[in-house]
Amino acid sequence: MATASTGEGYFMFRVEIKNRRDHSAIAGAAYVSDQKLFSERDGRTRSYRPHSVAPVSYIMTPKNAPDWASDRERLWNEVEKVEVHEKAQMQRLFLIALPVELSEEKQQELLTKYVQENFVNKGMVADVNIHRDHSHNPHAHIYCTMRPFDDQGNWAPKSVRKKVKDQDGNIVLKENGKPKTMSVKTSDWDNRSNVLMWRKNWANELNLMMEKENINLKFSSSSFEDQGKEIVAERRMSRENFYLEFKAAEAAKTEGKEYKPFTDIGKLNQKIKEYNQLTAETNKKEETVSKMMDDLNYRKLGQPLTKEFLQNYDRVNPLTDEEREAYRAIKKRAKTTVDLGVAKLAYNELKYGPWHDRIVKMTLNKEAEGYYMNRLLRGEFEHDKGKGFANAVGMRPDEYNSYVKQKIQEYNSSKTKLEGEVGSRLKLVGQAELVLDRESKKYDATFKQIYGSNPEMLANFASPESKFVAVEEFIKYGQKINPAKDYSEQVSIAKQVSLLEEDRSVYDDVKQFNSLMIKELGNYRYFNKNISLLLDEKQKAGIADRVQGSLRDQVEQREYAREKVYLCKEIVEALIDEIESEDGIEDNLSLIENVQIYAGVSMDKLVKNENLYGPNEKVFTKEKDSLEDKFRFKVKEKEEIEFNNEQKETTTQGGQALGSLLDQIGRGADEKKYYKTKKKRRKGHGGKEEEFEI
Repeated sequence: MATASTGEGYFMFRVEIKNRRDHSAIAGAAYVSDQKLFSERDGRTRSYRPHSVAPVSYIMTPKNAPDWASDRERLWNEVEKVEVHEKAQMQRLFLIALPVELSEEKQQELLTKYVQENFVNKGMVADVNIHRDHSHNPHAHIYCTMRPFDDQGNWAPKSVRKKVKDQDGNIVLKENGKPKTMSVKTSDWDNRSNVLMWRKNWANELNLMMEKENINLKFSSSSFEDQGKEIVAERRMSRENFYLEFKAAEAAKTEGKEYKPFTDIGKLNQKIKEYNQLTAETNKKEETVSKMMDDLNYRKLGQPLTKEFLQNYDRVNPLTDEEREAYRAIKKRAKTTVDLGVAKLAYNELKYGPWHDRIVKMTLNKEAEGYYMNRLLRGEFEHDKGKGFANAVGMRPDEYNSYVKQKIQEYNSSKTKLEGEVGSRLKLVGQAELVLDRESKKYDATFKQIYGSNPEMLANFASPESKFVAVEEFIKYGQKINPAKDYSEQVSIAKQVSLLEEDRSVYDDVKQFNSLMIKELGNYRYFNKNISLLLDEKQKAGIADRVQGSLRDQVEQREYAREKVYLCKEIVEALIDEIESEDGIEDNLSLIENVQIYAGVSMDKLVKNENLYGPNEKVFTKEKDSLEDKFRFKVKEKEEIEFNNEQKETTTQGGQALGSLLDQIGRGADEKKYYKTKKKRRKGHGGKEEEFEI
């Protein structure tokens, strides 16, 4: 924590926000305190492997806090009860390094005074935990509450609505005559300037303690550049890299060899140490220092100029209204300032993430519902007005029409909801593409500003993602990337580029729909078994506890699952056709063999459901129909049929579904490639050949 030769100290001070969606307040508190804590939120007792040295843990409370705030388990359970929104901020975590030059008692005294003055006196509850597992790295984890208490010791709101007043003190009214209001924070804890203030206050406390203990160290919260110093800050090591270097140093000492760093970050820090040492020794020749700067690829003026170039890009190339709206949308979704990296991750999440998967499942459900209604229920209506179906599933004959109308309403509702979801997602995907395109141009221009027209750099860093990482590395650390090496040879760079360049491929789609097909076959078997249980007179007693829903519900869900199996199978076949068409592959492999290759699934797993990969009419041959002794559906074959004087359009099984589903599937990195219209022949349920378009 110090540089002995200069009397200059340095410290680590990090602040993080823990929200409800991604974190458990109880789990975090249990880990840092070595306590077993019960979480009322999920009903689990949280406990972790104890630290090698027991933490020093204590809770500090403001004067208006209730007594239970001093109980760690009660405190964080109460926080999780009041912070119920998915995005609610539950805790602010401070991770602070403690000076090794002080005794343990003085470290705790220093920390307690700082926490009291900066957090507790402001109204926060502070859960303090000092860790000393390694003598060279004492540090504290401090969890603070995000919501103040009122005078009665109850949780106060984080913000309140207040009426807006003009400069004369008059209440401003909206067009409807009601007072205009605005949200006002009840505390200043979220002020962005606080982090700088907290860092500065910690540096001041360190200096006061060093002076009191007669230790020749001075600390500053400012960067070396802001302090006017020529030295370069060392890069922070990850825990994994630190232990790798630690073990290497121990091994070198045991073997009597000179220790040499071997991780990229270790080697860079060693160069930085050497450079800083040379800078501090004024008697060294200027050319020696210059050589060390060249080794670091460090350009003092390059960083601020590069930052300025990026900032000026938008002034020189103003945003259009459409681009401005797109940036606002992506920033709101990402909850951070937008650059190329943020835009690419947002684009990938929108294009291939949970929203995409949800729409795929909604589309499958809608098409299955449409088939059930248009082909099965209508077929029964034309056959005998639905009497046979009603009798088989325990309905009165006069209930059939109302049941069908109910299904039509449900179908129309799900269709409207799906269309809304698809429209919202496609709009955001388009906005992400717009932002990504502009950021790519911005970073391409900046990349050329740094590296010029160096042919090696242009060849090795061709993608927008790799150029972005190269620019950001230079801005943050002043280090130019070695132009003679491809980024894949530079591990830290390669990891960042790999994350940004990751795209979903058609092989991922094959795997997804193959998994969905197997899952829906499992659903078919589940509901078919329920039908069997409900029809077995000997097992009537207790069935209600084991089967949720009526016999009609089980039949309905089983037929949905059956249709989704066919839909997923046809999509898998179409995707494989696409792969082979694009790659010019002609083979005579069976569907199951192609799935093994393109989805990366072992044949042992696939053969368990081998009927899925044969002809359509044989998919369910091994699945006994629990209802067949009483009833069989009369499938409607017409494309246009009339039901209760309402003209409705139907689809062949999987026909339009296939097209709409494929529209939702991402196509890897080349987003301008769309499915071409092509014809494919397949057999329907009963072996009858049908034609549909992809």
